Amino acid sequence: MEYWQFRDKNETIVYSDFPDDFIFPPSEIIQGKFKFNKVYHVGYFSGPEGVIVVAVKIDKGGLSKNKFQVYLKSSYISFCKSLKYRETLKKNLDNKGRHFTHNVADLLTTALFEFYAYIDQTTLEKSNAKTIRDIFKDKIKTSPVEGGKVLSRIYKSLNQMKIEINTFRYLETNTYKAKYREHNIKKVFLNMYHLFFHEFIEKDLRLVIDENDLMVKTDYDIISIVFYHLIHNATKYCKRDSEVKVSFVHKENYLEIKISVDSAMISHPKRIFEEGFKEDVASILSPESNGLGLFQVKNLLQIIDSKIVVDSGVECTSIKGIDYSSNSFVLSIFSK
Repeated sequence: MEYWQFRDKNETIVYSDFPDDFIFPPSEIIQGKFKFNKVYHVGYFSGPEGVIVVAVKIDKGGLSKNKFQVYLKSSYISFCKSLKYRETLKKNLDNKGRHFTHNVADLLTTALFEFYAYIDQTTLEKSNAKTIRDIFKDKIKTSPVEGGKVLSRIYKSLNQMKIEINTFRYLETNTYKAKYREHNIKKVFLNMYHLFFHEFIEKDLRLVIDENDLMVKTDYDIISIVFYHLIHNATKYCKRDSEVKVSFVHKENYLEIKISVDSAMISHPKRIFEEGFKEDVASILSPESNGLGLFQVKNLLQIIDSKIVVDSGVECTSIKGIDYSSNSFVLSIFSK
């Protein structure tokens, strides 16, 4: 049993797990030890970062003065390292928190903009006691095609918000426990594909997917986010008028999912899963990309004991200065 207290250079207590009734006279704590109530060795070590005070319960005669001094010094060094790590972690988390807040706010703004662009302010003012739902139903009767497109875009924005929130919760809070249930993997993939249907149409992309009903016991939310990022990347980096091929192969204890695309050439296949890394061509095709998608995919898959690898093509075709090659993203989803 031991207790720690760390004070910075300003004598501010940065960390302490000392009980409230654990009181000791500071004047008696020297660079060494003394017995506290015949139960603890208490001492401190002072360094450039501050002062650490350690109380160690006496066991079988306790520690010698020299050994306790060494222990205090090593405790001080270890604590300073962990303190710097926590500060770095907090800084990174703050940055990611700001990024997350910006994304969610942007998506919410997009959804609201879509709604108010479809139903103008004048219509709302003349609606008297009608609810927003009734107003929308009336509007859709007069322009169903445009209304369907608006609903589709709002639905996509709201789903993207859910994905942003879940990704932050799963990767940054360390509190999520995977929920394993049986899922038809093709249906899970198509649920995410439908969010990007319009992008596929605009780029003349064709989805070619295996016809099967393979089931896998996995976490629906995590695998959905993984599919979301991979499909989103396809809409950004695939060659126009090409196919996105998806195959499913049942292995001994896992399901292999292979997504094959003709997309921007991958020059650094070992680095594309690094946080913040972007290929040069990615900055050209998608300047707003932040280099987090595949990094998040890799880490989300680790939560469910699964993985992803990339098989990057060597031969390329150049179109308008962009090199394209045949690339495959292979997921191994382990079934619980």
